[in-house]
Amino acid sequence: RYYSSSEFSDLAVHTLDQDFKVHRVVVCGQSEYFSRLFQGTWLEAKESEIHLKEDDPRAIEAMFQFMYGFEYDSSGSDQGRTSPMLLNVKVYQVAEKYQVRQLKDRAREKFKSIVEACWQMDDFPVAIEEAYKRTTKEDRGLR
Repeated sequence: RYYSSSEFSDLAVHTLDQDFKVHRVVVCGQSEYFSRLFQGTWLEAKESEIHLKEDDPRAIEAMFQFMYGFEYDSSGSDQGRTSPMLLNVKVYQVAEKYQVRQLKDRAREKFKSIVEACWQMDDFPVAIEEAYKRTTKEDRGLR
């Protein structure tokens, strides 16, 4: 109910092309990163606002969808500009960065399922390259 509503929201999150009004209890309850950030003496905590300009906006949107409903739309985005395979790589990376363990597990599951079904598609090499580029050697989740 509250994902698509700004009612009672107390945090503002800005990406390159989207703004999200979210709820501290939902976001900080699932992300160690946000929990530490908004409990500290950082400027973001004082202003209850953060700018995530370096992250893919669709991946951030998926992260918030997941935080509110434990699922996210991975059918691609922007009329097909981002493939589902590539989107899940980006969601996995965002989940790692912001320490959302359950989202990372879900993105890995979705990526694996899509790769098994669609490995012959044109975007497969791009997605694999992104998976290797965006994860550490120690993180074997998408490798």
